[in-house]
Amino acid sequence: MNMLPDQQIELLNAYADGQLDEARRLTVLKQLAQDAHLRRQLADIQLLKSLVNSAYAPHSVSMKSANLPRHRLGAMPAMAASLLVMLSLSLGWLGHALWPTSEVPPVISMGAAKTSGNYLLQMSAGNVVAWQQSIAEMQRLLSLSPQVNVELLVNEEAIAMLSNDSVVSDQLKQLLAQTHRVTLSACRQGLERWRERGISVKLMPEVETSRSALEEIVHRIDEGWHLVPVPSLVPV
Repeated sequence: MNMLPDQQIELLNAYADGQLDEARRLTVLKQLAQDAHLRRQLADIQLLKSLVNSAYAPHSVSMKSANLPRHRLGAMPAMAASLLVMLSLSLGWLGHALWPTSEVPPVISMGAAKTSGNYLLQMSAGNVVAWQQSIAEMQRLLSLSPQVNVELLVNEEAIAMLSNDSVVSDQLKQLLAQTHRVTLSACRQGLERWRERGISVKLMPEVETSRSALEEIVHRIDEGWHLVPVPSLVPV
């Protein structure tokens, strides 16, 4: 793609926001289909946007680290905490500078987990292929050890996929019936934004909605969970 980096990022942001006309959108789709690096950039942009949209928590959140003060960050506004999380995610190493290098970093890519532990999969895409990949990854993680616990955290357009009649609802219900080590969570503020648009999503009864996506990410990392952002796959 013969563009300067700033132009490239600007175009991908416009694509992620749905601001391109049909001709330019199709052009970007073709470029994405041919360039794996661009697809990774788009996935990072979409993840950051989803976290920004979830950042307006009504109260502060906290996060532990080796180099930050040991007290909880009760005085830090939610937006400031979200910027810390997003900056680290955008660099691909949340905790790299905050956690000792001898420890497993809390953000890992899909397929990277090889041992037991607790894993938070963060999904913001309504793409069926991405959901199939996410469900397969949950099954793989559960097979690693009886001590593995998995939470699927859903926000933005992906929330509709947790409805009773979605194309993956039967698979999710089957997975929940097989084990008690899976939790489904929908971003509370994401649901509110759907309602503000006049859209009512009838969620599966097993879905929890007690936190915003940002609060849940920081809460789980604080507890020692690993965050696994699910790639927002582009259909080709």
